Parts: sequence; C-alpha cells; structure tokens
Amino acid sequence: MPSKEQKKLNKREENEKQRIMEQQKEKNEKEWENGTDKRGKMRKQEKDEKQAYKMQQKLEKQEILEQEEAMYGNKKLDYLIT
Repeated sequence: MPSKEQKKLNKREENEKQRIMEQQKEKNEKEWENGTDKRGKMRKQEKDEKQAYKMQQKLEKQEILEQEEAMYGNKKLDYLIT
C-alpha cells in the first residue's frame, strides 16, 4: 500500500501531466486559429486589391471617355454651328 507521501507525489505528477496536455492542446488551437486567421487576412487583402484594381480601371475609362467627349464634343458643336 502506498504511503501518503507517495500518493501526493503521484497526484502531483498526474496534475503536471494533465496541465502539460492542456497547454499543448491550447497551443495547437491557437496555431490553428492563426492559420485560419492568416488565410482570412490573405483573402481580404486579395479582395481589397481586386476592388482597388476595378476602381482604378473605372477611373481610367472615365477619364478616357471624358477626353474623347471633349475632343469629339467640340467637333460636333463645330459641325452644328457651320
């Protein structure tokens, strides 16, 4: 039959093992969360870049259209005047 001291030591060892297992589990969960968070950030960044690209293209098209209207708009007015 184990002595009281031996039981205390066994209980401490058991608690220590359980604590280590819980720490490892928490660490694994945090790593998984970081992985999903990185993917989410990467997707958001790609989405933002795509949106910025579309907005840039829209502005460029609008500028070109305004330039063409300015060039051809004047000619149309000249045509109507003469």
